Amino acid sequence: MHRSILSGASAVAIAIMAASPACAQQESAAPATPGDGEIVVTAQRTAQPLQKVPVAVQVISGNALETRKINDLNQMQLAAPSFYAGQDNNFALRGVGSMVFSPNVDTSVGIAVDEVSLGLPTYMNVFAFEDVSQVEVLTGPQGLLFGRNASAGLVNVVTQRPVIGELSGRLYAEQDYRDTLPGGKWGTVLKGTVNVPISPIAALRLNAIYSNQDALTDTVARLNVGKFEPYQRRAGIKGKLLIEPGDRLSLYVLGDYAQQHGIGGNYDRTARHYGAGSLTAPFAALDGITAGPDNFLNGTSSLYQDYKTGGASANITYKLSDRLTLSNIAAYRGVRYGGNYDSDYTSFDGNDENTLGIRYDQYSDELRLALKPGALIDGQAGVYYFGSRQTATSQVGGAGFGLLGPSNSFTSPIFGQDLAGSLNSDSLAAFGQANLHPTSRLTLIFGGRVTRDRLHHTLLQNQQTYPVPLGPEGYSSDQVVKHTDLSWKTGAQYQVTDTIMAYATYGKGYKGPTFNDSATYAGQDLAVGPETVHSLDIGIKSSFFDRKMHLNIDAFREVFNGIQVQGFDSTTSSYYTANGADAKSQGVEIQFDAKPVKRVTLNASATILDAKFTHFRDDHCYPGQPTCAADGTSDSSGHRLPGSARFTSTIAASYTLPLSHGSSVVFSGDYYHRSATNFSSNANPQTALGAIDILGANIGVNVADRFNVSIFCKNCTNKIYPVGIATDNVDGVLARINTTIQNFGYTSVRTIGISTSAKF
Repeated sequence: MHRSILSGASAVAIAIMAASPACAQQESAAPATPGDGEIVVTAQRTAQPLQKVPVAVQVISGNALETRKINDLNQMQLAAPSFYAGQDNNFALRGVGSMVFSPNVDTSVGIAVDEVSLGLPTYMNVFAFEDVSQVEVLTGPQGLLFGRNASAGLVNVVTQRPVIGELSGRLYAEQDYRDTLPGGKWGTVLKGTVNVPISPIAALRLNAIYSNQDALTDTVARLNVGKFEPYQRRAGIKGKLLIEPGDRLSLYVLGDYAQQHGIGGNYDRTARHYGAGSLTAPFAALDGITAGPDNFLNGTSSLYQDYKTGGASANITYKLSDRLTLSNIAAYRGVRYGGNYDSDYTSFDGNDENTLGIRYDQYSDELRLALKPGALIDGQAGVYYFGSRQTATSQVGGAGFGLLGPSNSFTSPIFGQDLAGSLNSDSLAAFGQANLHPTSRLTLIFGGRVTRDRLHHTLLQNQQTYPVPLGPEGYSSDQVVKHTDLSWKTGAQYQVTDTIMAYATYGKGYKGPTFNDSATYAGQDLAVGPETVHSLDIGIKSSFFDRKMHLNIDAFREVFNGIQVQGFDSTTSSYYTANGADAKSQGVEIQFDAKPVKRVTLNASATILDAKFTHFRDDHCYPGQPTCAADGTSDSSGHRLPGSARFTSTIAASYTLPLSHGSSVVFSGDYYHRSATNFSSNANPQTALGAIDILGANIGVNVADRFNVSIFCKNCTNKIYPVGIATDNVDGVLARINTTIQNFGYTSVRTIGISTSAKF
């Protein structure tokens, strides 16, 4: 949901943890399986074997993503238990994610694609996975060496680079069927890649994708007054040009454009529980809707989302010497977004208008000098600029079913809010890290980053009049905030044996200041300060049986201060952002992979996590909370972070049966477990969710390494579960009744299907 009447719970679908971190990138498509050679990453901006890097990096190969039919970041949590995608594209690592849904607030978990940070990933995450080399899950604070600051971690998507001198291509088609939903739901995915040599020194690589998925929910009644998009349709194209005129100089240029339309997989929302005295329940009953955990029915007047996003980047690299490399990455990205969804989930006007329009443009440039490993020292230093320009307008309104005011009209707004704001952000940083080698086995790590942020925000609120306004009427604001931060990291690694390495690092991370996108009272200062984190990691990386088995263990403790969280003003029924909480996240991550025999591969990872608020005395109450103070606040100190699970794990296995003429049959399966969670910071019993167990399976036939046909299922046992549970708008926010809604994603139900691919 978009605006100030959003539930705090709906803004925080955050969660779990598991495997491993770093600021990594991979220069080539190394296989993400043991025994076939080392996985190479550049966690310290120089190519190193994964097992030699003093940071925990969980790498998921493009092949693994396709085998498990994971088509975008929102579905990736089943393959990477350190990562969780909740509703509204809120991502979390180690139990920590963005606790506010607002286009003004930077995400705590950053997203980078081909070395470019997405400044507004909530709206830019629309290009589905295609031609991916690997996805790297990097937990812990990021930003010291790469791109934007991200206090909780980074997910880095690396796509395949063009191959000079090679003419090749690939076509892929997938048909999905969700057989357990009302009437059954279908989906189609089409992908294509072609690599074209342009000259002896250049190559062009083109990717295209089209996806059309039915919405998970069924609209059983509709008031035909607005745009309606009960599906998810994506289309995109990406071009990559690589020019290498010599051994020292390289130019890599990328451009892409994508569109997404519809609410499927993101705003598939239904009523989960109606509280006593619910205003919404009688109207839902007229639509034939019964609330419940397996309710996939809703009603609506208008329901749509439209994204248009694209950008370009240019990476110029020049080797000054065998060890010294100078590079510059300049990039632009933009997004245009428009959407509305009927927030009472009935065909009657309770809260039918909840529109948001965004225009966002970002510009970035990174200049860095990297020193490859030598006998005494290696590392890098550079400068980074990030600037963004954003305008947003929104409108919230409804008749409250005619029960909240004198009007009984389902089209006359009784309550409402209008917003028109802008946010211009400029950030300049200087960074560096040095790795000193006193002995052949010992490395000492020192790094730092100075960031200077400047933000300019304007807001006009409630220029229209409403019988019941949300927030102050006729409000205007024009503010500037500046802030300078020093982030740092220090540590050591020791090569105990040729196959066992131990490390320890300690550092400070940072997420910059921001502004509220709406005011709750006249004269309010909308500025929100930065949040910081101090993080300690102690780990060991080990290989056994001629490197056919790897076992990596990382113990961590992160202390967050001044977390940007969402509060609630009960007098105006409005939410706001403030530095209202401190938290602690600590635990152990374990990652294991093995190739015990030639045709069998095993992968497993798990996390034991303790993530709690150490201070959160002004949290908003859930409706009917017995410990609620007179001002509508409660003390959530000691509560677990929203969506965080005590234990998360994933296991995957595959067996290859060779056939004649280079063909084979591959049997693979996977299992994901997450213990119980609560999606609210205030421990609302109606937003709690029990443990989930998800099974997946795939049988594929490969013919001469050119053709593949696979039959698969995801969530084979049909474990129905929401990706988020939140307080309902009309009941929960306006009437203060404990009614909850749930949001389903495309992993929430069983999917069976068939896929085929062909290479040339």
